[in-house]
Amino acid sequence: MSTVPKTAIVPISAFGMPFADGSLDNVNVPALVIVGSADSLHDNNQWVYGTLPSSSKAFVVFENAGHDVM
Repeated sequence: MSTVPKTAIVPISAFGMPFADGSLDNVNVPALVIVGSADSLHDNNQWVYGTLPSSSKAFVVFENAGHDVM
């Protein structure tokens, strides 16, 4: 039986955006990006999700939720 570690990324908010083009190119673990539709960082989080090369990823949006709800 394989002993592959179970690893995942779950950013709640991409606050501060410490990511540059290409900085997420080597991500190969499952990722979950959670954001509110009224969050001022919604577009940043959407960029992070779209940039992730992982084939196992999800983008969850809470409708009308702002940044403070997260």
